This record gives sequence, C-alpha cells and structure tokens, in this order.
Amino acid sequence: YFRLARFTVKAPPLRERREDIPLLARHYLKSFSVEMGREAPSLSPRAVDRLNEYHFPGNVRELRNIIERALIESGGGDIKSHHLHFVSQEHSGSTSSSTMPDLPMDLGKATRWAELRVVEQVMERVDGNVSEVARLLGTSRNKIYRILGQKND
Repeated sequence: YFRLARFTVKAPPLRERREDIPLLARHYLKSFSVEMGREAPSLSPRAVDRLNEYHFPGNVRELRNIIERALIESGGGDIKSHHLHFVSQEHSGSTSSSTMPDLPMDLGKATRWAELRVVEQVMERVDGNVSEVARLLGTSRNKIYRILGQKND
C-alpha cells in the first residue's frame, strides 16, 4: 500500500458533484455498450432526473453498477427511469425503505425485509462494495444480490 500511496487525490463525493452525474452515466453507457458490442443508448430525461435526485452512498462505483444493470435490463434500448434500481430508496424520493411494512405480515416476509435492511446499511458503510458486504456478513455475493433483488418484489 505504501508503495502505491505516494500521492493521494481527494475528490468530493458524487452527491456533491451533481453536474457530473449525467456525464459519468453517459460515459459508463458508452463504455459498457462497447464491451457488449452494442450502440450506446440514450438516457431518458426522467432517468437523468432520478439519477440527479439520488444520494449515491456508494459514490461513483454505485453509479457505474446502476448504469450497467440498467443497460442489461433495457436490452440495449434507451434507458428509462424504471430501468434504474437504487440500493437505498430513501434518498430517491420514494417512501423510506427503513420503515416496517404494514402488519399482518408472515415470518418469511418479515425475515426478507430485515435482511434487506441489514444489507442496505452495510452497503452504505462500505460504499456499495458487494464483495465487502458479503465478507462482513459471512455470506456469498450471490446471496447479497438475491437479497437486493427482493426489494422490488
């Protein structure tokens, strides 16, 4: 580490550089499209608005992951707002994901809800690094992705 850390660059978090969000999103769209052998799609105005509204606790790495997932989900078409999936919805204008759902609720649903809250909190602490979340929680990355995927169920 000390051999690599000769010069440190401090950059403000993405949430403090909102004007960079659309530029970075388009950059990642082009980059991933080239990797996939596709033409880069455009971002709808509503998708850009949703990106600008989001808090980005995972910083640029989270934006990169959101754009990659949106590109895959869109099938190569233009990126619409419903293609964007955020780890922590409380900063995107949606209802807070930390409030418990209405009762009655079966134990399985309550367990899934609790797992998702824990994973989201750890994700914020480690800046969206899924491998680190899995390591800290003693599980696999696939399990973390499954838990995060339940958010929309």
